[in-house]
Amino acid sequence: MSENQEFIPDDGEGLEEKVQPLIVFNINEKRIADAAEEFKAVDAYVDHTAAKKAKRVLTKMRTTLADSHKRVKAEALAHCQDVDAEKRKLLALISQIEDPITQQLTDIKEAAEKEEDERLAAITGEIESIQRLSVDRHTLNVDQLNERLARLAEVQMTEKIFQEQLGDAENACTVTESKLRIELANAERRAEDARKQAETEEENRKLREQLDAQKAKDDAAAEEKRQQEATDAAEQRKKDDAEAAKRKAEQDKIDEQQAAAQKVIDQEKKKIADERAEIERKDAEEKAEMDRIASEKEAAEIAALQAPDKDKLDLYASAVEGLIRNKPVLQSDAGNDVLLQATSVLVEVAYDIRKSNKEL
Repeated sequence: MSENQEFIPDDGEGLEEKVQPLIVFNINEKRIADAAEEFKAVDAYVDHTAAKKAKRVLTKMRTTLADSHKRVKAEALAHCQDVDAEKRKLLALISQIEDPITQQLTDIKEAAEKEEDERLAAITGEIESIQRLSVDRHTLNVDQLNERLARLAEVQMTEKIFQEQLGDAENACTVTESKLRIELANAERRAEDARKQAETEEENRKLREQLDAQKAKDDAAAEEKRQQEATDAAEQRKKDDAEAAKRKAEQDKIDEQQAAAQKVIDQEKKKIADERAEIERKDAEEKAEMDRIASEKEAAEIAALQAPDKDKLDLYASAVEGLIRNKPVLQSDAGNDVLLQATSVLVEVAYDIRKSNKEL
Protein backbone atom coordinates (compact mmCIF):
# COMPACT_ATOMS: atom_id res chain seq x y z
CA MET A 1 0.00 0.00 0.00
CA SER A 2 1.55 3.39 -1.04
CA GLU A 3 1.86 6.38 1.28
CA ASN A 4 -1.15 8.28 -0.09
CA GLN A 5 -3.34 5.25 -0.82
CA GLU A 6 -6.38 4.87 1.42
CA PHE A 7 -7.55 1.54 2.83
CA ILE A 8 -10.54 0.11 0.91
CA PRO A 9 -12.48 -2.62 2.78
CA ASP A 10 -12.72 -6.04 1.01
CA ASP A 11 -16.19 -6.89 -0.31
CA GLY A 12 -15.73 -10.51 0.84
CA GLU A 13 -14.62 -11.98 -2.47
CA GLY A 14 -11.74 -14.41 -2.00
CA LEU A 15 -12.38 -15.02 1.71
CA GLU A 16 -12.33 -18.60 2.89
CA GLU A 17 -15.98 -18.49 3.96
CA LYS A 18 -18.82 -16.07 3.41
CA VAL A 19 -21.78 -16.89 5.67
CA GLN A 20 -25.27 -15.68 4.92
CA PRO A 21 -27.33 -16.79 7.96
CA LEU A 22 -31.01 -17.59 7.30
CA ILE A 23 -33.90 -17.62 9.72
CA VAL A 24 -35.63 -20.93 9.09
CA PHE A 25 -38.54 -22.01 11.30
CA ASN A 26 -40.81 -25.09 10.97
CA ILE A 27 -43.72 -22.68 10.78
CA ASN A 28 -43.75 -20.13 7.94
CA GLU A 29 -46.08 -17.41 6.70
CA LYS A 30 -47.64 -19.67 4.07
CA ARG A 31 -48.62 -22.28 6.69
CA ILE A 32 -50.11 -19.54 8.85
CA ALA A 33 -52.00 -18.15 5.82
CA ASP A 34 -53.39 -21.63 5.11
CA ALA A 35 -54.55 -21.92 8.72
CA ALA A 36 -56.18 -18.52 8.52
CA GLU A 37 -58.04 -19.56 5.42
CA GLU A 38 -59.03 -22.91 6.96
CA PHE A 39 -60.37 -21.44 10.20
CA LYS A 40 -61.71 -18.09 9.01
CA ALA A 41 -65.33 -19.28 9.23
CA VAL A 42 -65.00 -20.92 12.68
CA ASP A 43 -67.44 -19.55 15.24
CA ALA A 44 -67.37 -21.15 18.70
CA TYR A 45 -70.99 -20.10 19.33
CA VAL A 46 -72.09 -21.94 16.20
CA ASP A 47 -69.71 -24.95 16.15
CA HIS A 48 -67.96 -25.50 19.48
CA THR A 49 -66.17 -28.69 18.30
CA ALA A 50 -64.67 -26.99 15.23
CA ALA A 51 -63.51 -24.13 17.42
CA LYS A 52 -61.73 -26.51 19.85
CA LYS A 53 -60.07 -28.28 16.92
CA ALA A 54 -58.87 -24.97 15.51
CA LYS A 55 -57.53 -24.01 18.97
CA ARG A 56 -55.53 -27.27 19.20
CA VAL A 57 -54.05 -26.80 15.74
CA LEU A 58 -53.07 -23.16 16.40
CA THR A 59 -51.64 -24.03 19.85
CA LYS A 60 -49.52 -26.75 18.27
CA MET A 61 -48.32 -24.29 15.61
CA ARG A 62 -47.38 -21.77 18.34
CA THR A 63 -45.45 -24.29 20.48
CA THR A 64 -43.72 -25.66 17.38
CA LEU A 65 -42.69 -22.10 16.45
CA ALA A 66 -41.33 -21.53 19.97
CA ASP A 67 -39.22 -24.72 19.82
CA SER A 68 -37.92 -23.83 16.38
CA HIS A 69 -37.07 -20.30 17.61
CA LYS A 70 -34.96 -21.68 20.48
CA ARG A 71 -33.02 -23.92 18.09
CA VAL A 72 -32.39 -21.18 15.49
CA LYS A 73 -31.47 -18.63 18.19
CA ALA A 74 -28.95 -21.04 19.75
CA GLU A 75 -27.35 -21.59 16.35
CA ALA A 76 -27.27 -17.80 15.75
CA LEU A 77 -25.64 -17.16 19.15
CA ALA A 78 -22.99 -19.74 18.44
CA HIS A 79 -22.34 -18.10 15.09
CA CYS A 80 -22.05 -14.65 16.78
CA GLN A 81 -19.47 -16.02 19.19
CA ASP A 82 -17.47 -17.39 16.24
CA VAL A 83 -17.73 -13.98 14.55
CA ASP A 84 -16.51 -12.17 17.70
CA ALA A 85 -13.59 -14.57 18.10
CA GLU A 86 -12.58 -14.05 14.48
CA LYS A 87 -12.79 -10.26 14.99
CA ARG A 88 -10.55 -10.41 18.05
CA LYS A 89 -7.99 -12.53 16.19
CA LEU A 90 -7.89 -10.12 13.24
CA LEU A 91 -7.66 -7.07 15.56
CA ALA A 92 -4.70 -8.66 17.31
CA LEU A 93 -2.94 -9.14 13.97
CA ILE A 94 -3.63 -5.50 13.02
CA SER A 95 -2.37 -4.29 16.40
CA GLN A 96 0.93 -6.11 15.89
CA ILE A 97 1.48 -3.85 12.87
CA GLU A 98 -0.20 -0.67 14.14
CA ASP A 99 1.09 -0.46 17.74
CA PRO A 100 4.81 -0.02 16.87
CA ILE A 101 3.90 2.69 14.36
CA THR A 102 1.63 4.40 16.91
CA GLN A 103 4.41 4.29 19.51
CA GLN A 104 6.90 5.77 17.06
CA LEU A 105 4.51 8.60 16.19
CA THR A 106 3.93 9.22 19.91
CA ASP A 107 7.69 9.30 20.58
CA ILE A 108 8.22 11.76 17.72
CA LYS A 109 5.42 14.02 18.98
CA GLU A 110 6.72 13.95 22.58
CA ALA A 111 10.28 14.69 21.41
CA ALA A 112 9.02 17.65 19.38
CA GLU A 113 7.00 18.92 22.36
CA LYS A 114 10.03 18.53 24.66
CA GLU A 115 12.22 20.41 22.20
CA GLU A 116 9.63 23.20 21.98
CA ASP A 117 9.36 23.37 25.79
CA GLU A 118 13.14 23.63 26.09
CA ARG A 119 13.24 26.35 23.43
CA LEU A 120 10.56 28.40 25.19
CA ALA A 121 12.23 27.82 28.58
CA ALA A 122 15.53 29.11 27.18
CA ILE A 123 13.88 32.29 25.88
CA THR A 124 12.00 32.76 29.16
CA GLY A 125 15.27 32.33 31.06
CA GLU A 126 16.90 35.08 28.98
CA ILE A 127 13.99 37.44 29.68
CA GLU A 128 14.05 36.62 33.40
CA SER A 129 17.81 37.27 33.51
CA ILE A 130 17.06 40.76 32.17
CA GLN A 131 14.36 41.32 34.79
CA ARG A 132 16.64 40.10 37.60
CA LEU A 133 19.05 42.97 36.91
CA SER A 134 16.65 45.36 38.68
CA VAL A 135 15.30 43.11 41.46
CA ASP A 136 17.89 44.17 44.10
CA ARG A 137 18.40 47.70 42.74
CA HIS A 138 17.52 49.33 46.10
CA THR A 139 20.62 47.74 47.70
CA LEU A 140 23.10 48.94 45.03
CA ASN A 141 25.31 51.98 44.97
CA VAL A 142 25.94 54.33 42.01
CA ASP A 143 28.85 52.29 40.58
CA GLN A 144 26.94 49.03 40.85
CA LEU A 145 23.86 50.56 39.17
CA ASN A 146 26.01 51.88 36.31
CA GLU A 147 27.54 48.41 35.93
CA ARG A 148 24.01 46.90 35.71
CA LEU A 149 23.04 49.43 33.05
CA ALA A 150 26.20 48.56 31.09
CA ARG A 151 25.32 44.86 31.27
CA LEU A 152 21.78 45.65 30.12
CA ALA A 153 23.13 47.64 27.16
CA GLU A 154 25.14 44.59 26.07
CA VAL A 155 22.00 42.44 25.68
CA GLN A 156 21.32 41.83 21.99
CA MET A 157 17.66 42.37 21.13
CA THR A 158 17.46 40.12 18.06
CA GLU A 159 14.75 37.84 16.73
CA LYS A 160 17.37 35.10 16.47
CA ILE A 161 17.70 35.02 20.27
CA PHE A 162 14.17 35.85 21.45
CA GLN A 163 12.18 34.67 18.36
CA GLU A 164 8.44 35.22 18.80
CA GLN A 165 8.98 36.67 22.30
CA LEU A 166 11.13 39.55 21.04
CA GLY A 167 8.43 42.05 21.99
CA ASP A 168 8.29 40.72 25.58
CA ALA A 169 12.10 40.87 25.78
CA GLU A 170 12.18 44.47 24.52
CA ASN A 171 9.48 45.44 27.02
CA ALA A 172 11.39 43.71 29.86
CA CYS A 173 14.58 45.52 28.80
CA THR A 174 12.80 48.90 28.71
CA VAL A 175 11.14 48.41 32.11
CA THR A 176 14.38 47.15 33.70
CA GLU A 177 16.37 50.10 32.32
CA SER A 178 13.71 52.53 33.59
CA LYS A 179 13.84 51.03 37.10
CA LEU A 180 17.65 51.08 37.16
CA ARG A 181 17.84 54.69 35.96
CA ILE A 182 15.28 55.85 38.53
CA GLU A 183 17.22 54.07 41.26
CA LEU A 184 20.48 55.52 39.88
CA ALA A 185 19.05 59.04 40.22
CA ASN A 186 18.00 58.24 43.79
CA ALA A 187 21.43 56.79 44.60
CA GLU A 188 23.21 59.82 43.14
CA ARG A 189 20.97 62.10 45.20
CA ARG A 190 21.74 60.09 48.35
CA ALA A 191 25.48 60.21 47.57
CA GLU A 192 25.30 63.99 47.09
CA ASP A 193 23.40 64.36 50.37
CA ALA A 194 26.03 62.25 52.13
CA ARG A 195 28.81 64.37 50.58
CA LYS A 196 27.18 67.59 51.77
CA GLN A 197 26.64 66.13 55.22
CA ALA A 198 30.31 65.08 55.36
CA GLU A 199 31.40 68.60 54.34
CA THR A 200 29.20 70.11 57.02
CA GLU A 201 30.58 67.77 59.65
CA GLU A 202 34.15 68.54 58.53
CA GLU A 203 33.51 72.27 58.80
CA ASN A 204 32.05 71.78 62.27
CA ARG A 205 35.05 69.69 63.28
CA LYS A 206 37.49 72.36 62.13
CA LEU A 207 35.50 75.01 63.97
CA ARG A 208 35.56 72.93 67.16
CA GLU A 209 39.32 72.51 66.74
CA GLN A 210 39.72 76.27 66.38
CA LEU A 211 37.63 76.90 69.49
CA ASP A 212 39.53 74.24 71.42
CA ALA A 213 42.86 75.71 70.26
CA GLN A 214 41.79 79.18 71.31
CA LYS A 215 40.64 77.89 74.68
CA ALA A 216 43.93 76.03 75.15
CA LYS A 217 45.81 79.18 74.24
CA ASP A 218 43.77 81.21 76.68
CA ASP A 219 44.25 78.60 79.39
CA ALA A 220 48.00 78.53 78.74
CA ALA A 221 48.17 82.31 78.93
CA ALA A 222 46.19 82.29 82.12
CA GLU A 223 48.40 79.60 83.61
CA GLU A 224 51.52 81.49 82.59
CA LYS A 225 50.11 84.58 84.15
CA ARG A 226 49.27 82.81 87.37
CA GLN A 227 52.81 81.43 87.56
CA GLN A 228 54.23 84.88 86.99
CA GLU A 229 51.98 86.27 89.64
CA ALA A 230 53.12 83.56 92.06
CA THR A 231 56.77 84.40 91.33
CA ASP A 232 56.15 88.07 91.85
CA ALA A 233 53.99 87.48 94.91
CA ALA A 234 56.89 87.98 97.34
CA GLU A 235 57.83 91.28 95.76
CA GLN A 236 54.24 92.43 95.52
CA ARG A 237 53.77 91.89 99.26
CA LYS A 238 56.56 94.41 99.86
CA LYS A 239 54.72 97.06 97.89
CA ASP A 240 52.28 99.40 99.48
CA ASP A 241 48.54 99.24 99.30
CA ALA A 242 48.51 101.49 96.24
CA GLU A 243 50.44 98.92 94.22
CA ALA A 244 48.05 96.22 95.46
CA ALA A 245 45.10 98.34 94.34
CA LYS A 246 46.75 98.81 90.97
CA ARG A 247 47.18 95.04 90.54
CA LYS A 248 43.53 94.50 91.47
CA ALA A 249 42.43 97.02 88.86
CA GLU A 250 44.53 95.30 86.24
CA GLN A 251 43.02 91.93 87.22
CA ASP A 252 39.50 93.30 86.95
CA LYS A 253 40.31 94.59 83.48
CA ILE A 254 41.61 91.16 82.46
CA ASP A 255 38.44 89.53 83.79
CA GLU A 256 36.34 91.93 81.77
CA GLN A 257 38.35 91.10 78.63
CA GLN A 258 37.91 87.36 79.20
CA ALA A 259 34.16 87.82 79.70
CA ALA A 260 33.98 89.79 76.48
CA ALA A 261 36.01 87.11 74.68
CA GLN A 262 33.68 84.39 76.03
CA LYS A 263 30.66 86.39 74.84
CA VAL A 264 32.19 86.58 71.34
CA ILE A 265 32.78 82.82 71.42
CA ASP A 266 29.17 82.16 72.48
CA GLN A 267 27.88 84.39 69.68
CA GLU A 268 30.05 82.55 67.13
CA LYS A 269 28.74 79.18 68.34
CA LYS A 270 25.14 80.40 67.97
CA LYS A 271 25.91 81.69 64.46
CA ILE A 272 27.40 78.31 63.48
CA ALA A 273 24.36 76.48 64.89
CA ASP A 274 21.98 78.76 62.97
CA GLU A 275 23.95 78.23 59.74
CA ARG A 276 23.87 74.44 60.24
CA ALA A 277 20.07 74.51 60.79
CA GLU A 278 19.64 76.57 57.61
CA ILE A 279 21.81 74.11 55.62
CA GLU A 280 19.78 71.15 56.94
CA ARG A 281 16.51 72.93 56.06
CA LYS A 282 17.69 73.62 52.48
CA ASP A 283 18.90 70.03 52.12
CA ALA A 284 15.49 68.75 53.26
CA GLU A 285 13.70 71.01 50.76
CA GLU A 286 16.07 69.92 47.96
CA LYS A 287 15.55 66.23 48.80
CA ALA A 288 11.75 66.65 48.84
CA GLU A 289 11.86 68.36 45.42
CA MET A 290 14.09 65.63 43.93
CA ASP A 291 11.75 62.93 45.33
CA ARG A 292 8.79 64.71 43.72
CA ILE A 293 10.58 64.98 40.33
CA ALA A 294 11.62 61.31 40.47
CA SER A 295 8.06 60.24 41.33
CA GLU A 296 6.57 62.27 38.46
CA LYS A 297 9.21 60.92 36.06
CA GLU A 298 8.52 57.31 37.09
CA ALA A 299 4.73 57.83 36.67
CA ALA A 300 5.30 59.36 33.23
CA GLU A 301 7.55 56.48 32.17
CA ILE A 302 4.98 53.89 33.33
CA ALA A 303 2.21 55.72 31.44
CA ALA A 304 4.44 55.81 28.35
CA LEU A 305 4.97 52.06 28.59
CA GLN A 306 1.22 51.42 28.87
CA ALA A 307 0.22 53.64 25.93
CA PRO A 308 1.40 51.24 23.13
CA ASP A 309 -0.39 48.37 24.86
CA LYS A 310 -3.64 50.32 24.95
CA ASP A 311 -3.36 51.04 21.23
CA LYS A 312 -2.73 47.38 20.51
CA LEU A 313 -5.73 46.37 22.61
CA ASP A 314 -7.93 48.87 20.73
CA LEU A 315 -6.78 47.36 17.41
CA TYR A 316 -7.48 43.88 18.74
CA ALA A 317 -10.98 44.88 19.83
CA SER A 318 -11.55 46.36 16.34
CA ALA A 319 -10.43 43.08 14.78
CA VAL A 320 -12.93 41.16 16.93
CA GLU A 321 -15.69 43.58 15.93
CA GLY A 322 -14.66 43.06 12.29
CA LEU A 323 -15.33 39.32 12.72
CA ILE A 324 -18.81 40.19 14.00
CA ARG A 325 -19.57 42.48 11.04
CA ASN A 326 -18.23 39.99 8.47
CA LYS A 327 -20.08 36.91 9.71
CA PRO A 328 -21.02 34.41 6.97
CA VAL A 329 -24.54 33.81 5.65
CA LEU A 330 -25.66 30.27 6.51
CA GLN A 331 -28.64 28.24 5.25
CA SER A 332 -29.28 25.72 8.05
CA ASP A 333 -30.94 26.52 11.37
CA ALA A 334 -28.29 24.52 13.23
CA GLY A 335 -25.49 26.48 11.57
CA ASN A 336 -27.19 29.81 12.35
CA ASP A 337 -27.61 28.75 16.01
CA VAL A 338 -23.87 28.07 16.25
CA LEU A 339 -23.09 31.37 14.50
CA LEU A 340 -25.42 33.26 16.85
CA GLN A 341 -23.68 31.82 19.94
CA ALA A 342 -20.23 32.61 18.51
CA THR A 343 -21.30 36.18 17.65
CA SER A 344 -22.63 36.71 21.21
CA VAL A 345 -19.32 35.57 22.66
CA LEU A 346 -17.36 37.88 20.31
CA VAL A 347 -19.56 40.86 21.27
CA GLU A 348 -18.81 40.23 24.96
CA VAL A 349 -15.09 39.80 24.23
CA ALA A 350 -14.88 43.12 22.31
CA TYR A 351 -16.81 44.90 25.07
CA ASP A 352 -14.59 43.48 27.85
CA ILE A 353 -11.40 44.44 25.95
CA ARG A 354 -12.48 48.07 25.47
CA LYS A 355 -13.80 48.38 29.02
CA SER A 356 -10.64 46.95 30.62
CA ASN A 357 -8.39 48.99 28.31
CA LYS A 358 -9.95 52.23 29.57
CA GLU A 359 -8.99 51.26 33.13
CA LEU A 360 -5.28 50.77 32.29
